[in-house]
Parts: sequence; structure tokens; C-alpha cells
Amino acid sequence: MRGSRSNAVGCIRNARCAAFSRRIFRAPRWRRPTLSKRLREASSRIESLATMDGYGRLARFFLDLAKQSDKPLANDYVAVTRPTHQAIANMIGTSRETVSRLINELMKQDFLRSEGKTIYLRKTALEQFRAEL
Repeated sequence: MRGSRSNAVGCIRNARCAAFSRRIFRAPRWRRPTLSKRLREASSRIESLATMDGYGRLARFFLDLAKQSDKPLANDYVAVTRPTHQAIANMIGTSRETVSRLINELMKQDFLRSEGKTIYLRKTALEQFRAEL
């Protein structure tokens, strides 16, 4: 394999692991857009868990959420349906308390507004998140 890597992993339960050579992975049966997309998303999530702090992971989460929702509003905001703080925490690998604190900080900085289950993300904040990541 080209560019082999050395990592250590521990498992709580029995697990199976598979390694694919580049030749096998490029075979036609693997060239499915949905599979490629899911692998890219998983890789991106793993990268952010390994290299970013809580703020960076939350910023990336909101960027991905905004990209999926794609509901721009005329007032310089993007509206997204907000999962619970616990669900966000589970997705970005942090605690619910940290998510709540970071969201409150972003609200104080006027990067986002929250009304019920909808979060309004300021477009300029999303651009700033992109630049920082």
C-alpha cells in the first residue's frame, strides 16, 4: 500500500477490520457515488474528531448542517433544524454541557440565533468558520 500509516486502536467489543489495496478499491463495484460520499463524510468526521477542538468540531457540524439544509433566507441567515444538544454532542464527540456553552458563546457573538428547534446561522459566520477550518 502506498503511504501506509501506523495507528493504534482499542476495541471494547470484538470487531472485524479490513484493509483494501488501492487496486481493489478502484474496481468498478466500488465506484458508487453514495459509497464515495459516505466514505468522504466519515473521513471528514474522523479527521475533525482527531484534530479539532470542540469549537472547531461544532463549527464543522454547523457548516455541514447548513450545506444539507440549503435554506438561505433574505436576511443574511441560513435556517436549519437543530438536533438536541445531546445529539450534537454525540455527533461531534464532546459533552452536552460543552455544546450548550459553545452555542451560547456563538449566540453572544451574533453568529447564530435560536428559536425553538430552528437555528439561524449568519452567512458571514459560516464563511468565517470555513476560513478557520
